[in-house]
Amino acid sequence: MSKLRHYLRDVAPYILIIVSLSVSTGLYVNGERQRYSDVILMSRAMEIQTRISEIHERLNVLYYVVSVADQAKMKPDVSLLQLQLIQFNLQHMVVLPYISDFLTEKDIKLAKAHAGFVDSDLRALLRDNQLDKAAQWLHESLLSVSRMQGNAILRNNALNQAIAIEESARRDRIIAFGAAIVLSILALYLFTYNNSGKRHEDRVRAFYHMFAHMTRSRVASLNLFIQQLERGPAPSCEVREAANATAIELATINRQTSGCGGLS
Repeated sequence: MSKLRHYLRDVAPYILIIVSLSVSTGLYVNGERQRYSDVILMSRAMEIQTRISEIHERLNVLYYVVSVADQAKMKPDVSLLQLQLIQFNLQHMVVLPYISDFLTEKDIKLAKAHAGFVDSDLRALLRDNQLDKAAQWLHESLLSVSRMQGNAILRNNALNQAIAIEESARRDRIIAFGAAIVLSILALYLFTYNNSGKRHEDRVRAFYHMFAHMTRSRVASLNLFIQQLERGPAPSCEVREAANATAIELATINRQTSGCGGLS
Protein backbone atom coordinates (compact mmCIF):
# COMPACT_ATOMS: atom_id res chain seq x y z
CA MET A 1 0.00 0.00 0.00
CA SER A 2 2.87 2.35 0.87
CA LYS A 3 4.61 1.60 -2.45
CA LEU A 4 1.40 2.30 -4.35
CA ARG A 5 0.97 5.59 -2.51
CA HIS A 6 4.54 6.63 -3.30
CA TYR A 7 4.08 5.58 -6.93
CA LEU A 8 0.88 7.62 -7.28
CA ARG A 9 2.58 10.60 -5.67
CA ASP A 10 5.46 10.33 -8.16
CA VAL A 11 3.30 10.08 -11.28
CA ALA A 12 0.59 12.58 -10.20
CA PRO A 13 2.30 15.69 -11.71
CA TYR A 14 2.80 13.92 -15.05
CA ILE A 15 -0.84 12.76 -15.10
CA LEU A 16 -1.98 16.31 -14.32
CA ILE A 17 0.05 17.73 -17.21
CA ILE A 18 -1.25 15.08 -19.65
CA VAL A 19 -4.86 15.69 -18.60
CA SER A 20 -4.47 19.47 -18.86
CA LEU A 21 -2.86 19.23 -22.29
CA SER A 22 -5.52 16.82 -23.53
CA VAL A 23 -8.39 18.97 -22.28
CA SER A 24 -6.82 22.17 -23.66
CA THR A 25 -6.24 20.53 -27.04
CA GLY A 26 -9.83 19.27 -27.07
CA LEU A 27 -11.14 22.72 -26.19
CA TYR A 28 -9.05 24.31 -28.92
CA VAL A 29 -10.22 21.83 -31.57
CA ASN A 30 -13.84 22.17 -30.45
CA GLY A 31 -13.47 25.96 -30.44
CA GLU A 32 -12.17 25.97 -34.00
CA ARG A 33 -15.03 23.72 -35.07
CA GLN A 34 -17.55 26.02 -33.35
CA ARG A 35 -15.93 29.08 -34.88
CA TYR A 36 -16.31 27.52 -38.32
CA SER A 37 -20.00 26.86 -37.57
CA ASP A 38 -20.40 30.47 -36.44
CA VAL A 39 -18.89 31.72 -39.70
CA ILE A 40 -21.37 29.61 -41.68
CA LEU A 41 -24.24 30.87 -39.52
CA MET A 42 -23.19 34.49 -40.02
CA SER A 43 -22.91 33.99 -43.79
CA ARG A 44 -26.46 32.59 -43.81
CA ALA A 45 -27.74 35.57 -41.86
CA MET A 46 -25.97 37.91 -44.27
CA GLU A 47 -27.49 36.10 -47.26
CA ILE A 48 -31.04 36.42 -45.88
CA GLN A 49 -30.59 40.09 -45.00
CA THR A 50 -29.17 40.79 -48.47
CA ARG A 51 -32.11 39.09 -50.18
CA ILE A 52 -34.67 40.93 -48.04
CA SER A 53 -32.93 44.26 -48.72
CA GLU A 54 -32.93 43.56 -52.45
CA ILE A 55 -36.63 42.61 -52.37
CA HIS A 56 -37.46 45.76 -50.42
CA GLU A 57 -35.45 47.95 -52.80
CA ARG A 58 -37.08 46.50 -55.94
CA LEU A 59 -40.58 46.71 -54.42
CA ASN A 60 -39.92 50.32 -53.47
CA VAL A 61 -38.84 51.20 -57.03
CA LEU A 62 -41.85 49.37 -58.43
CA TYR A 63 -44.20 51.13 -56.01
CA TYR A 64 -42.79 54.53 -57.03
CA VAL A 65 -43.18 53.76 -60.76
CA VAL A 66 -46.77 52.49 -60.34
CA SER A 67 -47.77 55.42 -58.09
CA VAL A 68 -46.39 58.00 -60.50
CA ALA A 69 -48.11 56.26 -63.44
CA ASP A 70 -51.39 56.09 -61.52
CA GLN A 71 -51.29 59.82 -60.72
CA ALA A 72 -50.39 60.68 -64.32
CA LYS A 73 -53.04 58.31 -65.66
CA MET A 74 -50.56 56.59 -67.92
CA LYS A 75 -49.30 53.05 -68.41
CA PRO A 76 -46.38 52.24 -66.05
CA ASP A 77 -43.00 51.34 -67.50
CA VAL A 78 -42.56 48.04 -65.62
CA SER A 79 -40.32 45.39 -67.14
CA LEU A 80 -41.07 41.70 -66.83
CA LEU A 81 -37.51 41.17 -65.59
CA GLN A 82 -38.18 43.39 -62.55
CA LEU A 83 -41.16 41.25 -61.51
CA GLN A 84 -39.21 38.04 -62.14
CA LEU A 85 -36.33 39.20 -59.92
CA ILE A 86 -38.70 40.01 -57.05
CA GLN A 87 -40.48 36.69 -57.45
CA PHE A 88 -37.18 34.76 -57.70
CA ASN A 89 -35.76 36.30 -54.52
CA LEU A 90 -38.96 35.62 -52.59
CA GLN A 91 -39.28 32.02 -53.77
CA HIS A 92 -35.62 31.21 -53.28
CA MET A 93 -35.52 32.75 -49.81
CA VAL A 94 -38.51 30.87 -48.37
CA VAL A 95 -37.16 27.44 -49.45
CA LEU A 96 -33.82 27.88 -47.68
CA PRO A 97 -33.50 25.07 -45.08
CA TYR A 98 -32.33 27.51 -42.40
CA ILE A 99 -34.86 30.29 -43.05
CA SER A 100 -36.78 29.45 -39.85
CA ASP A 101 -33.67 30.35 -37.81
CA PHE A 102 -33.96 33.98 -38.90
CA LEU A 103 -37.62 34.63 -39.78
CA THR A 104 -40.83 33.89 -37.94
CA GLU A 105 -43.43 31.50 -39.32
CA LYS A 106 -45.70 34.47 -40.06
CA ASP A 107 -42.97 36.19 -42.09
CA ILE A 108 -42.32 33.02 -44.09
CA LYS A 109 -46.05 32.64 -44.93
CA LEU A 110 -46.22 36.29 -45.99
CA ALA A 111 -43.16 35.88 -48.21
CA LYS A 112 -44.74 32.85 -49.90
CA ALA A 113 -48.01 34.81 -50.38
CA HIS A 114 -46.11 37.75 -51.89
CA ALA A 115 -44.29 35.45 -54.30
CA GLY A 116 -47.59 33.97 -55.47
CA PHE A 117 -49.18 37.40 -55.82
CA VAL A 118 -46.28 38.74 -57.92
CA ASP A 119 -46.45 35.67 -60.14
CA SER A 120 -50.16 36.02 -60.97
CA ASP A 121 -52.25 38.86 -59.47
CA LEU A 122 -49.76 41.72 -59.77
CA ARG A 123 -49.07 40.97 -63.41
CA ALA A 124 -52.81 40.88 -64.08
CA LEU A 125 -53.35 44.23 -62.30
CA LEU A 126 -50.58 45.89 -64.28
CA ARG A 127 -51.78 44.36 -67.52
CA ASP A 128 -55.35 45.58 -66.86
CA ASN A 129 -53.98 48.98 -65.80
CA GLN A 130 -55.55 48.72 -62.32
CA LEU A 131 -52.74 50.82 -60.89
CA ASP A 132 -54.53 51.94 -57.72
CA LYS A 133 -54.96 48.34 -56.53
CA ALA A 134 -51.40 47.48 -57.59
CA ALA A 135 -50.04 50.50 -55.68
CA GLN A 136 -52.05 49.56 -52.59
CA TRP A 137 -50.74 46.00 -52.66
CA LEU A 138 -47.16 47.19 -53.20
CA HIS A 139 -47.52 49.56 -50.22
CA GLU A 140 -48.74 46.71 -47.99
CA SER A 141 -45.96 44.46 -49.28
CA LEU A 142 -43.37 47.11 -48.45
CA LEU A 143 -44.68 47.28 -44.89
CA SER A 144 -44.56 43.47 -44.58
CA VAL A 145 -41.04 43.28 -46.00
CA SER A 146 -39.93 46.10 -43.65
CA ARG A 147 -41.23 44.12 -40.65
CA MET A 148 -39.54 41.04 -42.06
CA GLN A 149 -36.28 42.94 -42.38
CA GLY A 150 -36.60 44.24 -38.81
CA ASN A 151 -37.18 40.73 -37.44
CA ALA A 152 -34.17 39.42 -39.37
CA ILE A 153 -31.99 42.22 -37.98
CA LEU A 154 -33.16 41.54 -34.41
CA ARG A 155 -32.43 37.83 -34.72
CA ASN A 156 -29.08 38.57 -36.31
CA ASN A 157 -28.16 40.90 -33.43
CA ALA A 158 -29.20 38.25 -30.91
CA LEU A 159 -27.10 35.73 -32.83
CA ASN A 160 -24.09 38.05 -32.76
CA GLN A 161 -24.44 38.53 -29.01
CA ALA A 162 -24.73 34.77 -28.42
CA ILE A 163 -21.66 34.13 -30.57
CA ALA A 164 -19.70 36.84 -28.72
CA ILE A 165 -20.66 35.36 -25.33
CA GLU A 166 -19.75 31.86 -26.44
CA GLU A 167 -16.45 33.07 -27.88
CA SER A 168 -15.62 34.84 -24.62
CA ALA A 169 -16.51 31.74 -22.57
CA ARG A 170 -14.48 29.54 -24.90
CA ARG A 171 -11.49 31.87 -24.60
CA ASP A 172 -11.80 31.89 -20.79
CA ARG A 173 -11.87 28.08 -20.71
CA ILE A 174 -8.74 27.86 -22.84
CA ILE A 175 -6.98 30.42 -20.63
CA ALA A 176 -8.01 28.49 -17.50
CA PHE A 177 -6.64 25.21 -18.79
CA GLY A 178 -3.54 26.99 -20.07
CA ALA A 179 -2.99 28.27 -16.54
CA ALA A 180 -3.56 24.71 -15.28
CA ILE A 181 -0.79 23.51 -17.62
CA VAL A 182 1.59 26.18 -16.33
CA LEU A 183 0.77 25.30 -12.72
CA SER A 184 1.23 21.61 -13.50
CA ILE A 185 4.65 22.27 -15.00
CA LEU A 186 5.55 24.35 -11.95
CA ALA A 187 4.34 21.57 -9.66
CA LEU A 188 6.40 19.06 -11.65
CA TYR A 189 9.47 21.29 -11.32
CA LEU A 190 8.99 21.66 -7.56
CA PHE A 191 8.35 17.93 -7.24
CA THR A 192 11.51 17.11 -9.21
CA TYR A 193 13.53 19.64 -7.22
CA ASN A 194 12.23 18.20 -3.96
CA ASN A 195 13.03 14.66 -5.07
CA SER A 196 16.50 15.78 -6.12
CA GLY A 197 17.07 17.24 -2.64
CA LYS A 198 15.86 14.04 -1.02
CA ARG A 199 18.15 11.94 -3.22
CA HIS A 200 21.06 14.18 -2.28
CA GLU A 201 20.24 13.75 1.43
CA ASP A 202 20.00 9.99 0.94
CA ARG A 203 23.42 9.93 -0.74
CA VAL A 204 24.93 12.01 2.05
CA ARG A 205 23.36 9.73 4.67
CA ALA A 206 24.65 6.64 2.84
CA PHE A 207 28.11 8.20 2.66
CA TYR A 208 28.11 8.86 6.41
CA HIS A 209 27.14 5.27 7.11
CA MET A 210 29.80 3.95 4.74
CA PHE A 211 32.46 6.26 6.17
CA ALA A 212 31.54 5.31 9.72
CA HIS A 213 31.64 1.61 8.82
CA MET A 214 35.03 1.94 7.15
CA THR A 215 36.64 3.92 9.97
CA ARG A 216 34.99 2.54 13.13
CA SER A 217 37.08 -0.62 13.44
CA ARG A 218 40.30 1.17 12.47
CA VAL A 219 39.77 3.92 15.03
CA ALA A 220 39.06 1.27 17.66
CA SER A 221 42.35 -0.44 16.75
CA LEU A 222 44.27 2.82 17.16
CA ASN A 223 42.59 3.44 20.53
CA LEU A 224 43.72 0.00 21.72
CA PHE A 225 47.24 0.77 20.53
CA ILE A 226 47.28 4.08 22.45
CA GLN A 227 45.96 2.37 25.61
CA GLN A 228 48.70 -0.21 25.38
CA LEU A 229 51.30 2.55 25.08
CA GLU A 230 49.93 4.21 28.21
CA ARG A 231 49.92 0.99 30.22
CA GLY A 232 53.34 -0.17 28.96
CA PRO A 233 55.41 -2.12 28.18
CA ALA A 234 56.36 -1.07 24.67
CA PRO A 235 54.20 -2.75 22.01
CA SER A 236 55.70 -5.44 19.88
CA CYS A 237 56.85 -4.91 16.33
CA GLU A 238 53.71 -6.61 14.94
CA VAL A 239 51.44 -4.27 16.93
CA ARG A 240 53.35 -1.19 15.73
CA GLU A 241 53.13 -2.38 12.13
CA ALA A 242 49.36 -2.99 12.50
CA ALA A 243 48.89 0.49 13.97
CA ASN A 244 50.93 2.03 11.15
CA ALA A 245 48.89 0.11 8.55
CA THR A 246 45.68 1.29 10.18
CA ALA A 247 46.86 4.92 10.06
CA ILE A 248 47.74 4.50 6.37
CA GLU A 249 44.30 3.02 5.66
CA LEU A 250 42.58 5.95 7.39
CA ALA A 251 44.69 8.43 5.40
CA THR A 252 43.80 6.56 2.18
CA ILE A 253 40.08 6.62 3.03
CA ASN A 254 40.23 10.34 3.79
CA ARG A 255 42.12 11.03 0.54
CA GLN A 256 39.65 9.00 -1.53
CA THR A 257 36.59 10.72 -0.04
CA SER A 258 38.23 14.12 -0.54
CA GLY A 259 38.99 13.20 -4.16
CA CYS A 260 35.29 12.38 -4.74
CA GLY A 261 34.25 15.91 -3.90
CA GLY A 262 33.51 15.44 -0.22
CA LEU A 263 29.80 15.52 0.47
CA SER A 264 28.72 17.16 -2.77
